[in-house]
Amino acid sequence: MRDKTLDFDLTPESAPTPDSVANELDALHLTINMEGLEGQSEARAQYPQEEQDWDNVKDVITRLYQDEGLTLVELQRNLLKHHNFKATTKQWKSRITRWGLSKNNRQHEAEAILLKRQARKAQGKETKFSVRGRNVDIARVQRYAKRKRLDLSRIDEASSPIVRAMQTIRWQTPSPQPGLLNDASRHPMRLFDSIAAFVDGTLGEAHPLAAEIWRNTPFNADKARAPFMSSIHSAQHFQDLERYDLAFLFWRRAFRALEGVIQTWNRATITYLLRRMRVLEWKGNADVLRSFRAYINQYAAVAFSKQDPRFTLTKALAESDTTSLNVSNCVLDQLVVQGGEWQDLAFEERTFVDALELEHDANLPVDEFVAGIEEADRRFGYHDSRTCRCVLDRTRVLSKRGYHNRAERFAYGMLQRANGLADLGARHCYRFYGFFWMAISQYELGKFDVAEFNALEALRSNEEFAKVNKTRASASEYFWELLELLQKLAEQDGNKRKEAIWKGRLQEVEDEVVAEDKQANPDFYRKRQR
Repeated sequence: MRDKTLDFDLTPESAPTPDSVANELDALHLTINMEGLEGQSEARAQYPQEEQDWDNVKDVITRLYQDEGLTLVELQRNLLKHHNFKATTKQWKSRITRWGLSKNNRQHEAEAILLKRQARKAQGKETKFSVRGRNVDIARVQRYAKRKRLDLSRIDEASSPIVRAMQTIRWQTPSPQPGLLNDASRHPMRLFDSIAAFVDGTLGEAHPLAAEIWRNTPFNADKARAPFMSSIHSAQHFQDLERYDLAFLFWRRAFRALEGVIQTWNRATITYLLRRMRVLEWKGNADVLRSFRAYINQYAAVAFSKQDPRFTLTKALAESDTTSLNVSNCVLDQLVVQGGEWQDLAFEERTFVDALELEHDANLPVDEFVAGIEEADRRFGYHDSRTCRCVLDRTRVLSKRGYHNRAERFAYGMLQRANGLADLGARHCYRFYGFFWMAISQYELGKFDVAEFNALEALRSNEEFAKVNKTRASASEYFWELLELLQKLAEQDGNKRKEAIWKGRLQEVEDEVVAEDKQANPDFYRKRQR
């Protein structure tokens, strides 16, 4: 079988344009269909002999084909690689038809859900839906319907497809959920209204401070956010590796950076903190979450004593809990209503919100999210940092969900966009992300030589980014993972010298951040020595 390894030179001087690699990658439109099947396991794979053979993989097939949107070729490849399951194309098509997994079913299910919701809403009832045991995000269904331009008034509820779809859907009236959004007596300035008024910048009658907040808040807080974001990312990385000493070090570093973030409130900072707190809940970091709230509450008290108009927001954020992601979605929906540039902002922020959900819940389908990159190209332009951010979020999701071929293609598309960015800092930043995620994907695919090349390119791009922004290279997001990847590649190659170099570099960076932490937290280390 022909080797499909992507051997391109991605240095700035020789980077090809999207058109020049259209036949091999179609980077311009980020085609996500994989071609062909790898035959590594074909000798061991067995054709299904009995009905039970199909039943054993039915749930997997349903999730991958219908929920996550894999093509038939991708489905065959996945089952062969991960389940040693092989069948003829004719058998596949027959089985998909018998199980009712046609891609058309998704549209019929969306239509059925919206029809049922419309009918129950007319009766004054709220509705929670599930399909095949999975909860339905109604906002996603509505976005799907909008994209497909579904007209409910023209749908025949008695038609066979809708009747069949209704049989797969379950619905119920959700129980009232106590919390910030429903407890108006305890929180007279409700969380949603407070944050929405801030983000959309309107002069809401109930929130006369909203416009003042908007006028007095610096919009560009990236310099304040960068150390906070990279510290949060590194802390979570080391916590996942059970390196709790370094994890807590970076949590302390994040807390130190948090004050600078709070003092430069803007719409991006609010939504980022909301999402991050939500991720802490997913990861089970209850202690860290409490520390975050305590820190923010401390600043809120100071702000209130100074009659700082940001008090309401800091207080609301400190108290937010399980509603945080819902509030973030409500804010984004509110921005869409505003139209114009607000819709662009909502699309960009929605990408990040959806990415967090998809990384957390492996049962959520990725196809609709991945396809959204074409809309980013239309909204912002091909060579635009906002488009690069949208590509980055999709690349990260695909990689973390195990779609490494797709992630590799998206990372390459990000590089093409980054090479045309006018801002030098942004160009190096997204080149770093592009090379990094290409290297990660290629390592997972066993393309070790090209993975090492791209990892080294990522390292160089990160150094250039640090020079432009006058920061340390080790402060960048994913920097630790990059050095760890280079060490693993050296180990894979059997090169002890290289392995020792990267291991030593990791130790140098660790010593550097520990020394910085000791200087910033002398009391903490004195207590440990007692």
